[in-house]
Amino acid sequence: VVTSFKALLKKDKDWIKPAVVATTIIISLLVAHGGWSVRNHIVNPGYKSDYSSGFMYTDKQEMMTPSLFWGRLKTNVSEYVSTWIPRGLLTPKEAIDHMQHPEPTAKGWCVGILLLFLMLYGFLMLKKGRIMLISYLLVTFAVLMLYQEQYAGIRYFIPVLPLMFLGVLNGIWSLVSLLVKVVTSKEIIALPAAAVLLASALIVPPYLKGQEIYKKTASFTNYIDVNPTAPFANYVRAAEWLKENARDNVVVACRKPEIMYMYSGYKHSVRFPLRGDDKEVLDFLKKTGTNIVVFDTWAKHAYTVILPVAKRHEDAFPVYYATPNDVKDAPTVISAFLPSKLQESY
Repeated sequence: VVTSFKALLKKDKDWIKPAVVATTIIISLLVAHGGWSVRNHIVNPGYKSDYSSGFMYTDKQEMMTPSLFWGRLKTNVSEYVSTWIPRGLLTPKEAIDHMQHPEPTAKGWCVGILLLFLMLYGFLMLKKGRIMLISYLLVTFAVLMLYQEQYAGIRYFIPVLPLMFLGVLNGIWSLVSLLVKVVTSKEIIALPAAAVLLASALIVPPYLKGQEIYKKTASFTNYIDVNPTAPFANYVRAAEWLKENARDNVVVACRKPEIMYMYSGYKHSVRFPLRGDDKEVLDFLKKTGTNIVVFDTWAKHAYTVILPVAKRHEDAFPVYYATPNDVKDAPTVISAFLPSKLQESY
């Protein structure tokens, strides 16, 4: 789009080709998004994307205000610059547990700022594509800066890490080349090449070490064996119970319905609302034809949104099964949903 617009301003006929490419890309994205939306509404009637709520609500489901947005921005900038960007580029093994939010340190800030400087300088020194790369990264991190703080971590910018490495390594090459030229008045390729090779040699070992946990995970045939005390293990236990005990035509309301579908023997699964009052929750369950509700501790929504509704309408939510409470969190509970037991006044 930018290339086409620049050519158009210069009255250059070459604006047509990039315009066609840009139009094709935009149409492809719209078609893919439209297809995914149709799929969501077919599989999950009444589906509403929760993506935008990550911007408009706090983790306590409170509507955002300008002051809260400002606070979120400061927190995310601090965490990404001092923690997540350095870990993503230099120590990926430490970045595996993305739910931990350590306090920013002076060392982290210095390393993060240095990496960002090298990255920006490296992109600016590229002969082609620098506007596209910088724009892509800016858009990516603009989204992350305004998203809920609890989701901060390396996992959301893994796709752009190769571009970030390109910027850092080219920044090292360009900076060393500049220093060599200033000092010697000559262009000596060997020195910047050696600097890039040294930087790469320092980066690769942590990445190899960071793969160990994934290799170990890949060796298990059952996810429960990976960490039997994790909330996700109870989620899988509940899904497997449904696989053995529930009819094939049931509709299961839960979090992460795609995963429930796989582990439950392909039981039709829908995602329950992540917020709402009694009427909104119950109307959703009735509209989707829900027979089974799974209350898990893998995330808080089942216990903070759905469970209070179930407690106020206990007759409509008889318990079928609860996982063994041998983990640090509450058990995962499976209940029926019986609309006939609801009072009409709800």
